[in-house]
Amino acid sequence: MAVSSPNEPYQDLILRHHRQPKHYGKLDPADLYAKGLNPLCGDEIEVFAQKQQQTLQEITFLANACSIAKASASLMTVMLKGQSYEDAARITEQFNNALTAKDFVLPENEFWQEVRIFLGVKQYPARIRCALLAWITLAKAMGESP
Repeated sequence: MAVSSPNEPYQDLILRHHRQPKHYGKLDPADLYAKGLNPLCGDEIEVFAQKQQQTLQEITFLANACSIAKASASLMTVMLKGQSYEDAARITEQFNNALTAKDFVLPENEFWQEVRIFLGVKQYPARIRCALLAWITLAKAMGESP
């Protein structure tokens, strides 16, 4: 009888987003574009977005990256599609803080539920950059600093 790990549902969710990413592909035309690279491991992500006024109407990505980076990018597109620039920047900052700040706590609501799977990468500092790559790349496309 196999014993399941308490992290299994989280690992399954990451693998699902990696194998069947949401909003994957080049968006043409794109109003916003940036390419991100993690020089430590070679992960590459391109982020495309269409904006209407100050809202991210569409957001997609392409990736040659590990499962954590690709799953994080997929989840990012789901969370940020339709968000205002201001809200997208706030959410990106919160995600960044959740992975990098010692005492930062994500809000307790359904919006952040799936994002919590990435908190496990805090145990592996080299993987934090993988989880943040798409978010940093989008911030660059929007002209924000992550």
